[in-house]
Formats: sequence, structure tokens, C-alpha cells
Amino acid sequence: MQKIILILLIFVTLIISGCADLPNGKSTQERAIEAGDISICNTASHPDVCKMAFEQSLANNQTEEINCADFSGNKKDSCLSEKALKEQKATVCNEINDSISRNSCYSKVANAKGEWQVCERIDNSTRQNECMAGIAKQKKDASICEHATIYNADYLLSDCIIDTAKETCDYATCINMQEEYHKNLCNNTIKLHCN
Repeated sequence: MQKIILILLIFVTLIISGCADLPNGKSTQERAIEAGDISICNTASHPDVCKMAFEQSLANNQTEEINCADFSGNKKDSCLSEKALKEQKATVCNEINDSISRNSCYSKVANAKGEWQVCERIDNSTRQNECMAGIAKQKKDASICEHATIYNADYLLSDCIIDTAKETCDYATCINMQEEYHKNLCNNTIKLHCN
């Protein structure tokens, strides 16, 4: 009995959400994908959900470029972020309206490409530092830390170098640190994590 109720609830949910269409048994989303026509999604009760599924289907099939112009608000920002990551183009992130989402997009593209230069586009110093440190650790190259122009009391150049040294287990990374305190901290971090 519970199974039948569950099936009925799912069926009713699909009808209400516009994902199911009773006359031909196909959802609006399925009809749009089959026809290759995103405008069919405009007839769904949740057009943005249908359009996202349509675009995802295109991305999965890699038959066409993702077109985010059909969306608005958060859905558009999400689509642009996905497009930027898929195409590994930071310039696509420029079109994202929400600054937090835009910074996140830059960070994802930077990590995907392994390019610290993309991190420089981030307008939040904490996020920029995290991005630079992530690339430095990924590349196992502490010199990348020195490219960050914005450091604050929460995250210093020495923190980035120490985080990278922990990844490389290379004591030579610590040698050029300015302050003796940071040099010792760097060496001790390597001892703790690498030996």
C-alpha cells in the first residue's frame, strides 16, 4: 500500500511541476530535448527547471554550446558558471551578476586550468588568497604565493608558502622565508606532515 501511495505522490508531483504531460506521456523537458527546441520549455510550469535540463542535455551530448541567455537571476549565474568551467574561460565569469558567484567562478576556472593569473580577477582578498594558495599547492610551487598582491591579517604570504611546503615536503621552500619564526614554523610543519 505504501508503495502505491509513493508512486501516486511522485506522479502528482511530476504533473504539478510540469515535468509530466498527460496527453502523450512525455514531460515538457523530454519533448523539448527530443525536438531540440528550448522554447517548448516556456509551456512548462517551471520553465527555468526545464531550460536547465535542456542545456544540461546539450552539454552532456556536447552538440551545441551552452546558451545562458534563456535564463535570469541565479539560474543564469549558475549556467554561466557551468559554462565557464566547461569551456575553461574566465571571461565568461565576467557576465555573472552576483559577486560571490562570480568570485567562485573565477576560482573554479583557475583551479581547472591551474592558472594563478585567473585568481587576480577575484575582488575579495580572502577568496583571492585561497585561490592563489590552491594553485600554489596544486602546482607545488610556492613562488606562486608571491603573485598575490592582497594579503590580510587572516592570511599572510608566509601561510601560503607554508601550505605549499606541506604539499611538497621540501625544506628548501622554507629557506627563503624572511622571518625566523615563519622559517621555523615552515620546517616544523614539514616535519609534522611529511616524516
